[in-house]
Amino acid sequence: MKEKSKNKKLKLNFAKLIITSIIIFIIGLQIAYFYFMPTLNIYIEGNKYLSDYDIIMAGNLKDYPPLYRNSSNSLKKKIKKNPLVKDVEIKKEFTGKLTIKVTENKYLFFDRNLNMIVLSGNVTISKDLVNIMIPSLINYVPNDIYQDFVQDFNLIDQSVISMISEIEYKPLYSNENIIDEKRFLLRMNDGNEVYINTVNIEQLNNYPAFYASLEDKKGTLNLDSSTKENFVFKPFKVE
Repeated sequence: MKEKSKNKKLKLNFAKLIITSIIIFIIGLQIAYFYFMPTLNIYIEGNKYLSDYDIIMAGNLKDYPPLYRNSSNSLKKKIKKNPLVKDVEIKKEFTGKLTIKVTENKYLFFDRNLNMIVLSGNVTISKDLVNIMIPSLINYVPNDIYQDFVQDFNLIDQSVISMISEIEYKPLYSNENIIDEKRFLLRMNDGNEVYINTVNIEQLNNYPAFYASLEDKKGTLNLDSSTKENFVFKPFKVE
């Protein structure tokens, strides 16, 4: 009886070993499959200034490497080395699909003093890397006001930024006393001039509507103290 019980136990242990080995083998195959599975499709979302090719090259994805061999964090770090990239989201799917969603820094202006392009987040890049219409900051701005201006100018729509030709720091004085140290003069591509300050800078987003109401008149718009419903316009003197 003992011999039969011992043989039965050995058979059961052997069967368990076979089943366990098969399970481990299947799991191993799945791990190997995912490890070596190539990236079949790459989808880029959110990019406006960078091309899909720029992002693919930044992530070393040109040869469609195995999808799961590199971690998502590693891929993020590679792509975020590009100064135009503010943030990256990575999504991988078992079908071999890789989705990369980027959030780009915005082009703000060309700083003549730095000879650099300033992006949102106060990131700077060489002017040789840019092929887009942006305004030029033509004079010196005190550092604390400069930092506020960069931060607040990011609130302006890119379409409105492209309507500006030059930015000049121009504080408002009265009898040699500074009334508004955060005031700027904007020279627009359409020939108008606009005064703003960092406090009311978002009023600049209404400039297209303000300009349309002028019926092609040229002059100076004061938006440094205006409300959304009202602004001050002073036509240029006609010689």
